[in-house]
Amino acid sequence: MPLFTVKTTGDRFSRCTEQFFLFRRAQERASLFFKIKVGGPLMLAAAAVVLAVTQDWSGPAGLLLVLAAAVLVWYAAGQLQGRSTRAFIRTARSHPVAPEDADTELLLEFDQEGCTLRAPDSLLPGSDQEERRLFSYGDVSGLFVSEDYVLLGSKTAGGACFAKADLTQGTPEALIAFLEEKCGRKAIYHPLNTKHMQALLK
Repeated sequence: MPLFTVKTTGDRFSRCTEQFFLFRRAQERASLFFKIKVGGPLMLAAAAVVLAVTQDWSGPAGLLLVLAAAVLVWYAAGQLQGRSTRAFIRTARSHPVAPEDADTELLLEFDQEGCTLRAPDSLLPGSDQEERRLFSYGDVSGLFVSEDYVLLGSKTAGGACFAKADLTQGTPEALIAFLEEKCGRKAIYHPLNTKHMQALLK
């Protein structure tokens, strides 16, 4: 018997993949590694330009240093702009759900043991099954929350991202508290309705 139920469709559930990429981008920006990926190339680029100028390398060696600096700045700018995240989103959009599956009603059901994806009176998109256990709570590797979405990462292949507004049984606050207890981890909040994050969806 489910304690919490999310009612969605094949198309809406698939489009939550875009929110997954935004969550991943938010995690990336918050990490020390991201600061190194941006700051390191910029420092190397500055050093290359200074070296070319102070050593008065106006020949091929100086040109190579300037080109190397330009490439490093381009790489750092790409990290800041989220170029790879945009590419992932474009790829996801190029593989939409099949038209016959887009309106299929789907239920994400959370019981005491884990989360199940079910298609009442139908088959799951791209599958010959009516339901599939996505994960058990012990397999959850991350619990993330934004203004409008919840993301559960899993050590197995079956994580889940869904809109809070699609929750038809229970409240978002109660579900998050339940998941924190069952998964043994605190939810990490990432604001995704920011100008930078929303620009990645355009």
